[in-house]
Amino acid sequence: MTATVQQIAEALNTALEAIVGLRNAPYLTDSITPPVVLTAIEEVVYHGAFGYSDVEHTFTVFAIVGRASERAGIEAMEAYMSSTGTQSVRAALELDPTLGGVVSSLIVVKSGPPSSLAVGQGGAVYIAVPFTVLVHA
Repeated sequence: MTATVQQIAEALNTALEAIVGLRNAPYLTDSITPPVVLTAIEEVVYHGAFGYSDVEHTFTVFAIVGRASERAGIEAMEAYMSSTGTQSVRAALELDPTLGGVVSSLIVVKSGPPSSLAVGQGGAVYIAVPFTVLVHA
C-alpha cells in the first residue's frame, strides 16, 4: 500500500470520530476547546527488516482532555487510556486496523504518560495524553 503521511493522519482522525464528543484538530492553535485530539507524525522508516516492503510510520496522537484542575479532565483521561470502551482511543483506532483500506495495519503501542500542556499566551494548563500508533502502509 502506498499512502501519504497526510492520508494516514486523516484516516486516523476519521477513526477517532467514533469517540463521541472528541474533536479533531489538524494543528494545535492558541485557543482550544477540549476534549480535542491532535495527530502528529513522529517517524517514517522506509526500509523495514526481513524484506517487508511496507513503510513503517510512527504517529503520536495527543488527546487534550481538559484543564489540569478539573476532575472531569482526569476522568476523561482515564476513559481515553482504557483498552476498551466507547471512549477508548485504542479501541477506536484498532476497530479497523486498515483504516478503511488506507494502510496495511496499525497497532496502538502505548498511551501515556499524561502530562501538562500550556496553550496560548495566557498559558492555560491542560492535561494531555500521548498515544503511540505504529502504522504499516
